[in-house]
Amino acid sequence: MRLKSLDVFRGMTIFLMIIVNNINDLGASAKAFSIFDHAPWFGFTFADIVFPSFLFAMGTSFALTNANKLNDGQYFTKLIKRTLVLYIIGVLLFLFPFYHYDENGVLKIFDLSHARVLGVLQRIALCYLLAGILIRYFDKAKILIISAIILVGYWLILYFGAPNGLQYDKFHNFGSMVDNLIIPKNHLYEWDEGFEPEGILGTFPAVVNVLAGFLLGATLKEANDLKPLVKKIAIIGIALILFGNLWGVVFPIAKKLWTSSFAILCIGIDLLVMSALVWLIEIKKQNHGGIFFEIIGINPLMIYIFSELMPMVLSNIKPSKDISVFKYITDFFVNIGFIGGVGSIGFAIIFALFCWGFGYLLYKNKIIVKI
Repeated sequence: MRLKSLDVFRGMTIFLMIIVNNINDLGASAKAFSIFDHAPWFGFTFADIVFPSFLFAMGTSFALTNANKLNDGQYFTKLIKRTLVLYIIGVLLFLFPFYHYDENGVLKIFDLSHARVLGVLQRIALCYLLAGILIRYFDKAKILIISAIILVGYWLILYFGAPNGLQYDKFHNFGSMVDNLIIPKNHLYEWDEGFEPEGILGTFPAVVNVLAGFLLGATLKEANDLKPLVKKIAIIGIALILFGNLWGVVFPIAKKLWTSSFAILCIGIDLLVMSALVWLIEIKKQNHGGIFFEIIGINPLMIYIFSELMPMVLSNIKPSKDISVFKYITDFFVNIGFIGGVGSIGFAIIFALFCWGFGYLLYKNKIIVKI
């Protein structure tokens, strides 16, 4: 079973992810509007919904496959293979272009001494693995109960795992303590004072976003009539948005910590968006403009990798010692008057459209890359 609405949802997520990832590339002269930048700690912005939405879409795709027809050996072979591929791609993207000069000017090739163990694709891989195991062995009702246990358990672990007043502190919360205990510092995230935003403990509530997507996909797959179901999904989405905000009063909404209130809020938003897309595309057969996002949604991983590699490639092509091709392009935007937040988002949108062009070439040539 394939839902066009899911391809559109996934495409929207990747398109927004590319914009968010490139929103600040014009530097201080074209600083992004705060809504398009991640919340520095507590709080919620438009940018914060992107990553959990990708996990949600991954879970929905899980439900629409024919995995139940595979025996355990076939199932876990595919699960582990895809997990390893995603994880290795994440590490390789961090290492790209596979060389650098250390502080003494010595050339280092394929240096693993500072390779980031965790990251976006690494978290996706781990969530995929853990969710896949749970989905294999538990029915929908049990998955719902397990999800609740994970979210409440994560809250309790953070609350009682650190001294009073430091439970949700960036550097003293229990999750950060676990990361620093298990992972050497030079393999953690380097640009947030040593805090690892894709830490080990925070991966568990992120798994719930995948499981929520799976529950939606399984429900849609089993439905005989989508009309009444879509209304229920929308109502549940609104209820979860309200509940997430209420929970946030005592367990603050924080994407970097992936708090349970954050997970619930994002699931609610994703359910609401998916209900609208299913209504428009699957029921009303209205897909005007949807093909734009569907093109990305068919090849999400390839387009995401392309979007990550291109800035790095252009940044390493230097016609002169002090400027790269990528810096030349971003400086060009500023010099022709695209300054401030408009310049920042303008550049990011144009770059996302460039990546869409790559996706269109794949689509036109009927190339679908799967792992």
